[in-house]
This record gives sequence, C-alpha cells and structure tokens, in this order.
Amino acid sequence: MLYQNFPKPRPIPFAYLTVDQHPIPSIDELLSRLNNGEKFTKFDLSHAYLQIELDEQSKSLVVINTPLGLFRYNRMPFDISNAPAIFQKIINQVIVGISNSIAYLGDILITGKNEEEHLQTLEMVLKRGSTEPLSNFDRSRPPVKF
Repeated sequence: MLYQNFPKPRPIPFAYLTVDQHPIPSIDELLSRLNNGEKFTKFDLSHAYLQIELDEQSKSLVVINTPLGLFRYNRMPFDISNAPAIFQKIINQVIVGISNSIAYLGDILITGKNEEEHLQTLEMVLKRGSTEPLSNFDRSRPPVKF
C-alpha cells in the first residue's frame, strides 16, 4: 500500500484559534450613516494590518517558514483569519461616538451636511486618531470609491 508509512494524524498544540466575531458594517449601514453628507473625506490606512503590533504571546504563534528557518512576525500579517475583525474593532474604537464618520476595513469615511460640520467632524477624528498613522488623505472629493 502506498500510504502505509505515513504518520498517523496527531493534535497540533497551536492549531486552535479563537475567531473574533466583531462585525464589519454592511453596505446598507454605510449608506445610511453617510446619507445626508455633501462633503466627504476619506482616510486610507495604508498597510492596515501591518500597523498593529502583536503581543508576545501572539508572536510565538504567528511564524513564517523560510529556507533560512522559522521567523516570528512583529506585526499582524494579512493572512490571519482574524485580521479584518481585529482591525475593524480597533478602528471603530478610534471613531466611536463621532457622528458622520464610519470605518470600513482600511478606510475611514467622514462626511458633513455642510463645510462647517464636515470640518468639525474631521477635526474630532484627527484629534482622536493622532496616534494612528493615517495616509492617502483625499479631502472633499465628491466621488468616493470603496
């Protein structure tokens, strides 16, 4: 028999992963939160997941196998199944309580009914997110692409 010498399956100690169930907003929720806006600002958080540093326990579980050996990640890689939910939870914590703003994966979209309201909301998000690296700042462009 060809498969006779294969080892029997065995449990792998780090194979279990608790999946984070943080919800990602639907398109309907995005449209309803931004319904009355005339001015828009979009923050594109470049390399979104790589902005999140792993704790020491997670670093020992998330490794990459190369010809030179095993190496630990210091930042959250894109191929973790929990990455979108973890990142969404962190970004939602940045904008919680700020009306006229919503986060969708690697983007934060801010709106206002007029220029003054838009700038006030923008200022609140910038103050709260000053520790977060924001890039690709596109201000007040009418067509916003997701």
